[in-house]
Amino acid sequence: PEAAGAGLPLGEDEAAKRSDAHAAYESLSQSGPAARDAIPTIAEGLNAGRQWTCVIAARALARIGPAALPVLVDALRHGSPAGKAGAVEGLAQLGPAAGEAAPDLAAALKQKELRQEAAKALAEIGIAAAPAAPALLECLSDPDYRFRAEAASALAHVRPGSPEALSALIDMLDDSDRQDGSCVQA
Repeated sequence: PEAAGAGLPLGEDEAAKRSDAHAAYESLSQSGPAARDAIPTIAEGLNAGRQWTCVIAARALARIGPAALPVLVDALRHGSPAGKAGAVEGLAQLGPAAGEAAPDLAAALKQKELRQEAAKALAEIGIAAAPAAPALLECLSDPDYRFRAEAASALAHVRPGSPEALSALIDMLDDSDRQDGSCVQA
């Protein structure tokens, strides 16, 4: 194992501690909502700053369920870069139960390192993320065609059949300069 981001070998004790912590997060997450009392402890892992630990902690929180929503939203707002990325993944796993996080995920659409995954999370949340539709509509004019396609897909899940979403998606197909009509998944 290597130290996060440093490429330096971890000492055996450090590696063992991480392995134990990851196993504990995984075991707690298997308990689902019954592990609700462990949310504060798992939240520490989400804020640890180490990418893999943050991801495992976020997954554990998502499996506990909606009771973990405030912790995930707080990490998205105030966490380390790894904690924010983990929070986005956890919110996506919560699906429609994370609907109240839509405004925070909409804000994440403006952060280059989070925007692709934030769009995917909004798609997973579906119509419960309707408050994020205006932000997704704005994303359809982004210069990055891959991100536009992800935002279009999310919009189709967040506002299925809405006139403004359909109009924006049709405009994407009609815009020959963008050449991403084949990527739109409505």
